[in-house]
Amino acid sequence: DRCFGYSGKYIARRLLERGDEVITLTNSPRRANSFGGRVRAFPFDFDEPEVLAHSLRAVRVLYNTYWVRFNHRLFKHAEAVRNTKRLFEAARAARVERVVHVSTTSPSAESPLEYFSGKARLEATLAESGISFAILRPTVLFGREEIKGLMADLLCVEAPAAGTTRLTRWIEDHADSLGRRYSSELARRRCRTEAYRSN
Repeated sequence: DRCFGYSGKYIARRLLERGDEVITLTNSPRRANSFGGRVRAFPFDFDEPEVLAHSLRAVRVLYNTYWVRFNHRLFKHAEAVRNTKRLFEAARAARVERVVHVSTTSPSAESPLEYFSGKARLEATLAESGISFAILRPTVLFGREEIKGLMADLLCVEAPAAGTTRLTRWIEDHADSLGRRYSSELARRRCRTEAYRSN
């Protein structure tokens, strides 16, 4: 899911390296990407469940990274929850064998924060879907794309002109962690009821 975007590209790269065929569902099917035509793109059709299910018809494992980080005036967490539920329904209709879903650390339906309560509702929906699944709960997602943002926005220090520090090198070394976890044997185990934590 969404392998042209933020975290999905690390997962897609690992799957392609392993020799798997990869498709993506995306709201930007013509977006430039680094896969050189090796990944077929299909649009998100959340309002047309039959079309969405048809896009997933040959999929064995759905790696779901779909989410929204913040409420936006044009798109809210509630919509992301609704859309993800429709994605799970389409996966079941398409007879997808397994869903590997990214959640967050300590999701709770009682949380006053929509980010965490929404993630908890989706975990429950997936657990009740009847589809084999794995849930990953990362504390934070980051990639090479975020290095400049981290340096500029989070650290109260002057960054070197080249932007290279010990933190930069650490991020570069660990940016593919999500891709490794998603594509690992751990994420493909058959136990439906087990959630895997990444921390």
